[in-house]
Amino acid sequence: MLYNDFLYELDQDTKEITLTKYIGKDSKVTIPDYIDDYPVTRIDEKCFCRRHVFDFSYKYTIQSFYVSDNHPAFLTHDGALYDKTGQTLIRYPNIEKRCIYLPHDVITISKYAFESCKSIQKIYLSQDVEYIGNHAFDNCPIKTLILPKNLKSINNSLISRYTSFQSFIADKDNPYYTTIDGVLYNKDLTHLIAYPRNKENQSYIVHEKVQYIDDYAFYKNCYIKEILLMDHIKSIGHKAFFDCRKLACINLPDSITTIGYYAFYNCQSLKEVILPENIQFIEDGLFWDCQQLKSVIMSDSVLYINDYAFSGCHNLQTIRLSSHLKRIGDTVFYECQSLRNIDIPSSVQYMSSNAFKECNEIVFNVKPYSYAYKYVLRKGWIK
Repeated sequence: MLYNDFLYELDQDTKEITLTKYIGKDSKVTIPDYIDDYPVTRIDEKCFCRRHVFDFSYKYTIQSFYVSDNHPAFLTHDGALYDKTGQTLIRYPNIEKRCIYLPHDVITISKYAFESCKSIQKIYLSQDVEYIGNHAFDNCPIKTLILPKNLKSINNSLISRYTSFQSFIADKDNPYYTTIDGVLYNKDLTHLIAYPRNKENQSYIVHEKVQYIDDYAFYKNCYIKEILLMDHIKSIGHKAFFDCRKLACINLPDSITTIGYYAFYNCQSLKEVILPENIQFIEDGLFWDCQQLKSVIMSDSVLYINDYAFSGCHNLQTIRLSSHLKRIGDTVFYECQSLRNIDIPSSVQYMSSNAFKECNEIVFNVKPYSYAYKYVLRKGWIK
């Protein structure tokens, strides 16, 4: 349903209106109090954002919001949109200011709150801010973010592919977070939470107390070439080094027991990997599109190689499979065109028919009468 450039929905149970999408181009936008006598009480988090990632024609034109003094759910301050209490910033307008200060009452920064605010370069958050929502600073040219002392939760708003951060600074009195050289850790330094996407250092030594590299920690950093991990590391999160295209050297200590899916996706400069000796699962897409990867060594602890794990590794020449391997998933070695010989252990109980798709020159070495032998024979991969 449409009302004054707003798409909206009516909740049939509560009889309240949610504004789902603003499709206008006005610089000043009025939030209606009521639509057809039903109160407007909610605004969808993407109401004032692009419709989808590939909507390149989108321009955030709103320079101020307006609501009536008697609005049932919202208010404005300096043109920005808040909930009725003034404690939640819903959306900030695209104003021509480089530096802004938020009111002291603000506790929550909503998802996409500053998305596409192209002029803002510095934001001073209230010390009372406790929560920052996902993608709050997408497409906003802020280089340094100061995290207030009461901040409790960040989600992935600091490590989105669309942020410009070069450093983080946590208030020294914050009980949850700390920063070292612009990198965000939890307070006791056991988690590396976020390495700024635009931090320009080419090498980095992870703090010796760190046990966990969190999900998305180095996500899409376009400068880092070398990372040194200490022996206390227990796990690497999902997409932790996703699309770090210049990353050429990283050690993986044997203390690591889990590496999340797509952790090294599109790390185009990686050439050699020695997997930790206690890894049992090579997760989905772990080294997908690591186009310069030539050699992979895995220990006999590996039981499963999941889908797309080495897909698109065009230069992969050498890989030693675990002697206890049970499963080779879908398109695991898709387009690994440089593979010539591979030993399939007799422990394998399942191989996808697409596991070696487009590996036209490969020669399989398998033990006769094993499951792997019968499977490879049935698929016509050996004669």
